Amino acid sequence: MQVSEIIGVTPEYFKRIESLNDPRKNCSLTLLYKLSILFNKNLDDFFIEDGLENKEDKRTTNV
Repeated sequence: MQVSEIIGVTPEYFKRIESLNDPRKNCSLTLLYKLSILFNKNLDDFFIEDGLENKEDKRTTNV
């Protein structure tokens, strides 16, 4: 079973939100919650910018 099937989205939609090159990385909070459960991650982990994981004083969240 693919991740897209588990979280209830099309494979194309899942590829789009995981792509590094696609600027349209929007998803619902419900989907984000499902991904956090599936991958056993805190929701905060999804808001950490690449390269800033270990620099807590420079953490930013884009709203």
